[in-house]
Amino acid sequence: MKLNTSWAKLFFSFLFFGGMASSCQFYHDTTAHYNAHFLADERMKEVEEKIFNAYQDNYNEILQVLPPLDTNATAAYKADFDYCIKTASIPIQFHSQSKWTDDCYIIVGKARMYQGDFANALTTFKYVNTESDDDNARHQALILLMRIFIANNDKKSVLFTANYLAKEEKVSDENARDFYTMMAHYYRQQNNLPKTVEYIEKALPYVNNRRMKTKFYFIAAQIQQQLGNDAKAYEYYNEVLKRNPPYEMTFNAQINSSRALSMDNADAVAKGEKYLKNLLTDEKNKEYLDKVYYELGSFEARRNNAQRAIEYLKESLIANSGNSGQKIASYLKLGQVYYELKKDYPKSVNYYDSAFSLMSENSSNYQKVKRQLEVLRSFAEYYTMVSEADRLLKLSAMSESDREAFIEKEMQAEREALEQERLFYLSSKKRIANKQATSNLTPSLIANNPNEKKWYFYNPVAKETGELNFFRVWGNRPLEDHWRRSQKTSISVPTNNQTDNTLVQNLNTNRPDNQVDNSTEKINGVEIKSKKERLAKIPTTSEAIIKTKEDLQKGLLELGKMYYLLKENEKAQETLMRFVKEFPNNPLAPEAVFTLIRICKDTKDCDVSQYEKMLKENYASSSYAKSLDNKNFFREVKAQDSVVNRLYEEAYALYQTEQYTQAFNALKNIEKNYPESHLADKIKLLSAMLMVKTSDDLEEVEQMLGQFLSENKNSELVPLAQSLLDNIKKKRGGE
Repeated sequence: MKLNTSWAKLFFSFLFFGGMASSCQFYHDTTAHYNAHFLADERMKEVEEKIFNAYQDNYNEILQVLPPLDTNATAAYKADFDYCIKTASIPIQFHSQSKWTDDCYIIVGKARMYQGDFANALTTFKYVNTESDDDNARHQALILLMRIFIANNDKKSVLFTANYLAKEEKVSDENARDFYTMMAHYYRQQNNLPKTVEYIEKALPYVNNRRMKTKFYFIAAQIQQQLGNDAKAYEYYNEVLKRNPPYEMTFNAQINSSRALSMDNADAVAKGEKYLKNLLTDEKNKEYLDKVYYELGSFEARRNNAQRAIEYLKESLIANSGNSGQKIASYLKLGQVYYELKKDYPKSVNYYDSAFSLMSENSSNYQKVKRQLEVLRSFAEYYTMVSEADRLLKLSAMSESDREAFIEKEMQAEREALEQERLFYLSSKKRIANKQATSNLTPSLIANNPNEKKWYFYNPVAKETGELNFFRVWGNRPLEDHWRRSQKTSISVPTNNQTDNTLVQNLNTNRPDNQVDNSTEKINGVEIKSKKERLAKIPTTSEAIIKTKEDLQKGLLELGKMYYLLKENEKAQETLMRFVKEFPNNPLAPEAVFTLIRICKDTKDCDVSQYEKMLKENYASSSYAKSLDNKNFFREVKAQDSVVNRLYEEAYALYQTEQYTQAFNALKNIEKNYPESHLADKIKLLSAMLMVKTSDDLEEVEQMLGQFLSENKNSELVPLAQSLLDNIKKKRGGE
């Protein structure tokens, strides 16, 4: 019986302590979940929704899937994040055995992530991934790790984590949604649009939040449209419009649908134009007039109507009231129109430059625009160099009276162009202001009694009229003391952002003050050079004409190469052929002909043999001609250059250690074995420097340096050689 009693006691002990353990677990789970975890989780969801909704979408580009992790944007929620960390830490400290502890760690990690504390957030998420037994918590931690890796541009870690997650089984619908969303976010950052839309479409079935789902449909529509899938894009835009989105998204969905029109369908084009113009009169669009004008400009550009496109795009800038994204888009489109349709390359650069100055480094097309701008700046530099050299040489061949007549006509044309721009600005500004003012009129301002007097500043139409009258007389004067004075002491320092010389900046200037001084005329903020300045630049001496022709030669060669870089092969051929025909003895002519061969090979129905014949017959001794028969020629030259570099460095080291005889012999050997090396100018100058150190015959040294300068005018060593020559001349003068 004792044995049976002992077993009975043991059995009831297990029941008692097991029940106590179960009760404790229930207590910890319930207390952790419905108190601290619930409060922290609800606050985190609330803040995340605010961050998602507060992000300012730029509808001029493909929308971002998720807002970037920007501490400036999340700083306002610091108190909320601190609350989340403090509250979620309670179960971690006092209910560590609760099954909700992992979820509390997730909340703490999120709070740290949003505050920019990536190091601690990473540690937290990695802890959950390695220590948790809950697959849902582990998957959520891995997805959040991906978000930090994306923010850090750690592509390798993003893809490694994604591949790991893709192999996991039993992923919850919520985590599937977040994973697909995160992958779409990653590929959007990489500007990989096909992959972005692929994951957006995978995420859509799992998204329940109405606002997020609508946005995802809109992004999918944008990408499908950009990829040329207009039918699919139209379907998605309809889904957006069915969901009653905010008006800005509705407006852009309707606008984007009109972009799918084919310019070959006259009826559709007419309907599209009518639709866009009707948007200008819709009161709901008063905040989006800049966008409507932009779309009209883009529409006219597609019709190759450059002048009308430019006018609409400039009106977009005038109507803009602080939307930097739209302003950037308008500047870029103007730059594109001036480049592609008007062929006005300097103006194109100005507008690209204005757009770039407003862009953030985080913009998706920042690097693309930066590269375009760098190329266009170089292109415009050489284009202007050629145009100006041609102009000056033309003027130099005229009689004095013809020059003056030409310049007066040139100045008058500039004045008229600026006056037309001013009038266009004023009329556009008034028209746009009236549209906005009409929309803003309250019932009291359009009451039945038209004679009823109202205070001036309550009447937007009267205000606008007064503003325009003031502008006509005084220009856009800042609100400051002594505003009537044209000459005021200024202590302002220009910034990098003051490089925008385009429409709005040029016209907001002091129009009455046309005369800055006796030699400079100023209209709408643009200086017009005086006749005296223009005449002074005309080359009249043989030396000045030679210098202008040198500029022309350099400009033609570089401009031809820039055209080739921009894939404008016809203009590249035309420019380089002019260079070769007008300056056949230029040392760089063989390079120009060789470039023509390369262009011809890339151009349909082009006869390469004509350029090969020209190169062989006229420049047979050039390395470019030799390369035609020896396909390995440039590879051999590269190997030879490497040898010459080493030998020259050894000779220069001997010079530095004052072993002048050995250095001189080393240079002689290089000249003997490699007479046409790429370092010929350096070798000759170092030989002259050795003469300075070892010879007492200053006249011989002077002749040697003079010969170097005459034979190597384009060398980067010219300033050093000139300095040495000046010192020698001083020494000889003191003899």
